[in-house]
Amino acid sequence: MLQQCFLSALILLGAASLRAEPQTAAPEHASGVTFAPGKLGRAAQLNEKSRIYFDSSVLNTAGGTAELWIFPTAETPEGKQNFLISSGNNNPAWFFWGFDGKANNFLSRSRKDAKTFSHYSSIRIPYSFPVNEWTHVALVWCNVAPQESLVQLYVNGKAVIEKFDQTLGPANSGPVGIGCSTASAGAPAFTGLIDELRISNAPRSPQEIMDNYQAVKNGKSLPADESTLLYLDFEDTLNGRKNAAPLPLEELNKRGEKLLDLIVGE
Repeated sequence: MLQQCFLSALILLGAASLRAEPQTAAPEHASGVTFAPGKLGRAAQLNEKSRIYFDSSVLNTAGGTAELWIFPTAETPEGKQNFLISSGNNNPAWFFWGFDGKANNFLSRSRKDAKTFSHYSSIRIPYSFPVNEWTHVALVWCNVAPQESLVQLYVNGKAVIEKFDQTLGPANSGPVGIGCSTASAGAPAFTGLIDELRISNAPRSPQEIMDNYQAVKNGKSLPADESTLLYLDFEDTLNGRKNAAPLPLEELNKRGEKLLDLIVGE
């Protein structure tokens, strides 16, 4: 019953996102990016010095979903971290999917206070993404109470971890890095291909994530729907589409409280 309740709540959260006129989303800065055959059509090919920066409106750290296909072409060197998505300009303040070279594990972290370093929220799992092979990864996050957040990681459409932790970071400030760290121009970027990236302003349901995985696997592109903050198909361009606005923190907190009430009620 708990899983059914959680699924229903996420579907409601995703369906109620704000609507906005479709628009083109262009990076603020990009360098060291080429294009190659991808999971679907073309993909962005990154090396250690690649940089792609978008403005902060394409990510809401208080709640949302980020999903993309990755094709690593090299192991992360030991002691290094390669970011797939990062934000802020201080260490950075918030990031997803940092490949930890020491363990080659998935790592998700947010920092509540960038000045005092008072809080880290991280997830490490013993899962190594294969080199020279396409993998779909998705992260769902949402503040479900004033001092509690929910984070879910999906690999190839299936949930592999669910964690409740302290409240995630505040609303995003600073640039958003795709395939790189926003903290340092010298930090190594992800080495490999990325394709079909979509960042949403609300948590997506497990069924939506599975459907998205299956669609691209079967050769169908994903549309930029009403919840999309950024959609990049990398068809020889870094310009993308944006059909939504970030949900206000107050609205996300209300939805999170309703979600928690449903979970606790079951």
